[in-house]
Amino acid sequence: MIPDHSENKIQQNCLNLLQKLGYKFIDRKENLSLRNDNTKEVLLKEILLKKLDEINKFEYKGKIYKFSKKNLQKAVDDLDADLNEGLNITNKTITNKLLFGESYEEVLPDGTKRSFSLKYIDFENLENNDFYATEEFIVSKMDQPTKNRRVDIALFINGIPIVIAELKNSCVNVNNGINQIIDEQKSSEIPHLYKFIQLTIAGNSSVAKYATVGADKKFYSIWKEDVSKELESVVKNRNITNLDRLIFSLLRKERLLEIIENFIIFDANVKKICRYPQYFAIKNILKRVKNMIG
Repeated sequence: MIPDHSENKIQQNCLNLLQKLGYKFIDRKENLSLRNDNTKEVLLKEILLKKLDEINKFEYKGKIYKFSKKNLQKAVDDLDADLNEGLNITNKTITNKLLFGESYEEVLPDGTKRSFSLKYIDFENLENNDFYATEEFIVSKMDQPTKNRRVDIALFINGIPIVIAELKNSCVNVNNGINQIIDEQKSSEIPHLYKFIQLTIAGNSSVAKYATVGADKKFYSIWKEDVSKELESVVKNRNITNLDRLIFSLLRKERLLEIIENFIIFDANVKKICRYPQYFAIKNILKRVKNMIG
C-alpha cells in the first residue's frame, strides 16, 4: 500500500501520536464552543479558570485556603495581556507569568489581608496539569475580524495555547510552513494567539523544524535526538517519520515543561530556544555537578 502523505493524513497521524503521549483531544467544534464561538478568543477560559482553582492553594496560620473566585477570574484576565508594546514584549510578559505566577491579595477569615502567589502551570507536579491538542484552530485576524487564520494543530496546557504546528504534505517545502508562521505573527494577523506561544513547529513527513516566537526562518532547527526505539512502541502500522521524532522529542509532557521552564530565554527581548546539542550539553553539565556535590 502506498503511504498517504497528504496534509490531512499527516495531521491525523500527529494528533494520534499526541493522544498516545497523554494529550486530550478537542475537535474543532468543541474548541469553538469552549470560546463561545468567538474566534477572537484564544484562551480556553473555562478550562483555565477551573484548573487555576484546582492547582492553587495557600496556607495561613496552619490552615489551607483556596483563592477567591474574584482573584481566579482576575488571574485569567491578567494573563491575557494587551499587545500595546508589541508581540515580543507581550510574549515576554506572559512567559514570565507562566514561569513565576502572579501575586494576589486575599482577605483572610480574621480580616487580615495578605498576598499569595498563584501559578498558571505546575512545573513541579506534572500530573497537576492538563494537556490538550486540537485541530483547525480558527483565529480572527486583527485588522479584519471577519477573516480568519486556521492553525493546523494547537496545543494547550491548562487552557493556555503553548504550541502551534503548521503541517504540509510531503510535496510542499517546510519553508512554506515556516513563512506562514512568521506571517501570522504580524500585527495585522493573529499576534493575539502568538503572544502566548512558546514553541512553533513546521513540518511534513520528511522534514520537521522548530523555533519560538519572533524567530527568523534561519533559526528554525532540526532536533536530532534518536528516539526511534521509543517510538516503535507508540507508532503502529505505519512508518515513523521525522515529524514523529520531533513531536516525541519536544512535546512529551515532561519534556515540554522542561523546555519551557529551563531552555527558553529572552536575550535583549529576543526570545531564543535551545538547539538539541545545547540541551544535552547543559543536561550533562548539571549531571556532573550533581555527582560532584553528592
